[in-house]
Amino acid sequence: MADYHFVYKDVEGASTQWDDIQRRLGNLPPKPEPFKPAPFSPADDPDLAPKSKAWIDDRTPAELDELEDDPDLDDDRFLQEYRKRRLVEMREAAKVARFGSVMPISGSDFVREWDDIQRRLGNLPPKPEPFKPAPFSPADDPDLAPKSKAWIDDRTPAELDELEDDPDLDDDRFLQEYRKRRLVEMREAAKVARFGSVMPISGSDFVREVSQAPADVWVVVLLYKDSIQDCGLLLCCLEELATKYPATKFVKIISTECILNYPDRNLPTILVYNNGAVKGTYVGLHQFGSRRCTPEAVALALCQSDPVLNDGQTGSSSREGIIKGVQKRFIEKFVADHEEKEDDDYSD
Repeated sequence: MADYHFVYKDVEGASTQWDDIQRRLGNLPPKPEPFKPAPFSPADDPDLAPKSKAWIDDRTPAELDELEDDPDLDDDRFLQEYRKRRLVEMREAAKVARFGSVMPISGSDFVREWDDIQRRLGNLPPKPEPFKPAPFSPADDPDLAPKSKAWIDDRTPAELDELEDDPDLDDDRFLQEYRKRRLVEMREAAKVARFGSVMPISGSDFVREVSQAPADVWVVVLLYKDSIQDCGLLLCCLEELATKYPATKFVKIISTECILNYPDRNLPTILVYNNGAVKGTYVGLHQFGSRRCTPEAVALALCQSDPVLNDGQTGSSSREGIIKGVQKRFIEKFVADHEEKEDDDYSD
């Protein structure tokens, strides 16, 4: 015989296995049918029932406005007819009731409307046409007009430098020519003005930097030691000359690295080189005015025999031309110092 120790449950939680066996054996009455509700009919819900014309007419305007926005009633035939009728009524009302209030107007509006009526009646001349500016032409604007050579020549260097970076003038022919000429000048200046300072060198650099310098370059060599005060004084003068004459090469080297056992009593010493040969030797400060030496005095002494100094701009390569330039600089500096001294005395 089978073992019936487990129990089955139906949906309601009642035991079913034993009852089913007893019903099959006829010991129990048949199981009642499960409850089934009646089918749902929308007609029983008054809110879902189709609307009639009488139902529409009984509604207030506020209720009808709410019904217009109800998406659940979009398929109702009577509501669709109501919406159509309502739309027609609103259009007719818009045609008739265009104003409905007293509209305030200003005095200028009244005068303008009155003038328009008088013009239509022919009592006033026609209204003048509104101003329309002429079409813009770049030639009418002096800033955009093509530049001439005279216009370029009248500009200052600072203005021309600004024009070089202006993208709006890239198509101007004269500016393009100026840029080309300016580029050539800058390249030539770069070739000439290669130095501009006193460059320190060592003994191993001497041949390359001094003896093997180009033939068109004059080299001024300062033999010095930091412990000697006169060397510092002459070095200050040479540093100023190096900035004024960037086409001349100025170098400095410790005396004993250049010449072994060179005596300190000869310091400072200046050697002038050109084309690999020594062109001049200046021992001590007495040739430059002793301890009262100035950059101008050093420049005059260096150019007594050869055109050592070159600024790369004047184009003068003769000794006389360079000496005149040095003398001019000396006079200008003397006048400036004298005026500055007078200003200081006046302020005191």
